[in-house]
Amino acid sequence: YENGIEIFDISNPAKPQLIGSFQITARAISIQENIAFVSDPVNGLTILDISNPENINKLNIVDNTIGAAGISVNNGFLYLGSYNNWVNVYNISEPKSPKFLSRYTYPDEVSGLVVTDKYLITNFQGITIKDITDIRNPVLFAQYHVRGIKGGVHDIVVQDNYIYFALKGITVLRIEKD
Repeated sequence: YENGIEIFDISNPAKPQLIGSFQITARAISIQENIAFVSDPVNGLTILDISNPENINKLNIVDNTIGAAGISVNNGFLYLGSYNNWVNVYNISEPKSPKFLSRYTYPDEVSGLVVTDKYLITNFQGITIKDITDIRNPVLFAQYHVRGIKGGVHDIVVQDNYIYFALKGITVLRIEKD
């Protein structure tokens, strides 16, 4: 978080070598080719060129993204959750200059999220799943509340037909086919 981005060469897993770093308040990161999209709560969505890990270059800081938290990239779109109760959606066909498409508001922070081809899965009050077939008009699809626990879950992973998330242990939800 406070130590920024660090890039390691893991060609020898027994001896990882630090080969580059960039000072930033990093909350989450998503990498596409040689571009790193970093959610920085202090400065906002920061875009870095990491093609040369020994010399990382800042390409852009996206306006109106202070409070950035969770981040997920899928099919040319970037979803940026925030501590300020929103998820912004960007077209990243031109990664250096993302094009703002939409903002979804929530009653509380969205610091963790995952996007699939059809769904936005967030850590809002447990797990909230929105159908994003129409990217500008998401529709609530399902919610899973964690009984007895206030606040959002931590990390979320989607693999095959399962959602895994961390909150006082690991919880697994099975996704039913349509």
